[in-house]
Amino acid sequence: MKSQNYGGFDVKIIYTRKETNFIDPKTLKKVMQPYAISIALSKDNTEIARGVAICHDKDQFNKEVGRKKALRRAISEISLSKDERKAIWDDYNNRRSNN
Repeated sequence: MKSQNYGGFDVKIIYTRKETNFIDPKTLKKVMQPYAISIALSKDNTEIARGVAICHDKDQFNKEVGRKKALRRAISEISLSKDERKAIWDDYNNRRSNN
């Protein structure tokens, strides 16, 4: 998976899916539903923090909400200055305009 750079940190976003009891009428296979997002913050090829957001079975999966929760949890694991946290969030929020 390709990593992105947010505020000087390499960030990898990993989605996890689980099998559901729903059958896709076209393929007749069980539907795989996304339910977790994991974000790893690395510096110099060394993982220094990881944040995870897991969706409850009764909740609707929302990629953006999960990413923000996971990133917030990863950032909270390490001591960063306010400016470093702001740089990470600025890069995250501007990621679509940079592509």
